[in-house]
Amino acid sequence: SEEKNNLTEDEKRVYSLLKRRRLSSSEIVKATGFGKTKAVSILNNLVAGGYIETTGKGRGIKYFA
Repeated sequence: SEEKNNLTEDEKRVYSLLKRRRLSSSEIVKATGFGKTKAVSILNNLVAGGYIETTGKGRGIKYFA
């Protein structure tokens, strides 16, 4: 969709991973090679923008699109 064009390349990469399956932030770190801080910041941006959702709490949070 049109609004996906506003995402950075890194955000698009994370988003496309999450379209396929639910992942934790540490799984995103492994899949992308990004640092934990960068991965979490991207995830927070995607959640804030309404691109992805979360399930679970605390250390058990999983992200999905």
